[in-house]
This record gives sequence, C-alpha cells and structure tokens, in this order.
Amino acid sequence: MLTLAQVNFGANSASILGIIYLLLAVGYLIFMVFWLVKRGTRLTSWALALYIIQSIVVPI
Repeated sequence: MLTLAQVNFGANSASILGIIYLLLAVGYLIFMVFWLVKRGTRLTSWALALYIIQSIVVPI
C-alpha cells in the first residue's frame, strides 16, 4: 500500500541557519574564484591546486 508523507516547510531557526550557511558558502566560493584569478599567476602549481581544492571542499 502506498503511503504519502506530509512535509512541513517553515521558517524556524534551523532552516534560517541553513539558508545563512548556504549563502556564506556561495559567497566564499565566489571570493576564492576572484582571489585566484587575481593572484593565480604568482602561485606555484601545487599551491594553486591546493587553493582550488580548498575552494571546492570547504563550502561543502
């Protein structure tokens, strides 16, 4: 038998905190991309790779 579950959406403290965390993660990613474009030529290849990995993994 198929049972349908009801999902409640609301603006409680957990959902607001999650939205803030998501916005900060996107802002961090955009900041890291602009920072790497600006200073990427002065970094060595391994340092550039480390910053790229950091900009991907940290927001997740």
